[in-house]
Amino acid sequence: MSRLWLSSIGVTQGKPENLMDLKPETKKVNGENWSVWETERVSDKETDRYWGSCIYGHEQIWLAQPIPASSTRCKTRDFEGAPEDQSVSFICN
Repeated sequence: MSRLWLSSIGVTQGKPENLMDLKPETKKVNGENWSVWETERVSDKETDRYWGSCIYGHEQIWLAQPIPASSTRCKTRDFEGAPEDQSVSFICN
């Protein structure tokens, strides 16, 4: 198998296999575009839990984990071009 590079980062409500992708807002911070997701939970139901995913090889592989319940917002700097040449952060607070 050839090496797979990060192609995108996403947030879902509920487990990623349920495909309830959330659309981020684009915000400009210090001249850079950031994708921002609001992740404040409205209930304690597992189906309302948010998950962050790193998506590789144009959706061939998804690595996902639950976002902490205390988080109200997650963000990542928008990346363009070849992601293998860049450092990418996904920050939830």
